[in-house]
Amino acid sequence: TRAEKTISLTDSNMAEAAGSYIDLETSKSGFGKIIIGDAQEYATFVFKADGTVILIQNSDNVVTTSTDGKLVIRDAGTNARIVNELGSTLIATIIINYNA
Repeated sequence: TRAEKTISLTDSNMAEAAGSYIDLETSKSGFGKIIIGDAQEYATFVFKADGTVILIQNSDNVVTTSTDGKLVIRDAGTNARIVNELGSTLIATIIINYNA
């Protein structure tokens, strides 16, 4: 079974300063798309139930390891975590498709 979940980060802690984050659901696998900020940083990524993240297509400022000045999509143990390390408050839109 597949389920689509759209997260508007205007309503989440992602729209805060650097270091804010959003966790994807625990033990879910699937794929997602994100676009954030005026610079149009973007990524298409796959995440696995164990937290593993694979970037499929992304702008230069999106990475999978904690890095200042980047949008980080990383393994958080039992889930994927998206962290705003871009250095400012930004609004993002994410579309997540995951196994229900």
